Amino acid sequence: MTAVSFTTSQTFSGITADEFKSNKTARAGLEAVIAATVSLDEAGTPNVTVTGVVDVARRERNRNLLSLTSGSAKVTYVVVYTYDSAVTVSAETIRTTFITQLTAAIDDGSFVSSLQTVASSVFTGSISTSASDLDVGEVTVIVVERPLPTQSPTTAPKNDGNDPPISAIGLAGAIAGGIIFFVVCGFCMSQFWKYRSAVIAKKKHTVKIVPVDDEKYVEAVNLRRNSQEIAL
Repeated sequence: MTAVSFTTSQTFSGITADEFKSNKTARAGLEAVIAATVSLDEAGTPNVTVTGVVDVARRERNRNLLSLTSGSAKVTYVVVYTYDSAVTVSAETIRTTFITQLTAAIDDGSFVSSLQTVASSVFTGSISTSASDLDVGEVTVIVVERPLPTQSPTTAPKNDGNDPPISAIGLAGAIAGGIIFFVVCGFCMSQFWKYRSAVIAKKKHTVKIVPVDDEKYVEAVNLRRNSQEIAL
């Protein structure tokens, strides 16, 4: 979407700022009449918002001095056209067309006539405005990018009630695995201690055979025999 906006000020004779501000119908009526007057085929009907009203000093005829004349008010309003970005119309074209259409309505009297219809208590027969009282500001263009569509989150499949919950199956498997682990570990430990006990017992009853020198053995035997004979 594209938004084209500009601020406009317009001076009206025959009404004061206080008279305009104190009447909500006058404000709403002015916004509606301006919007209907400057509706464009390319950009549609604009949104018009009055942002301020002040009394103005105007130059009196045949005088060079400025004085605050009664019944003169300058109304400031913002005009915003919002349309699809695919429409090929420039912002400056919109502004120029706005000025042309509003000036034409002011010159032929239809603009003031419409104001008096919607708010006759404020816009009386003495009210007037001219094309020279119109001041249109510079254009501001705002392009609003459309956000890309976001993917909806994927939901987990629901359990139909026939299958056990996945969490229960996982828990049962974990428990069974733990039991098997402890049984195997216990069996291995028992076999280890049996083997260790057998090795220790075997070591206690083992006779160590030490090789003996034959000559020394014979000498020892003879020595023993001689000792026995002497004793006899």
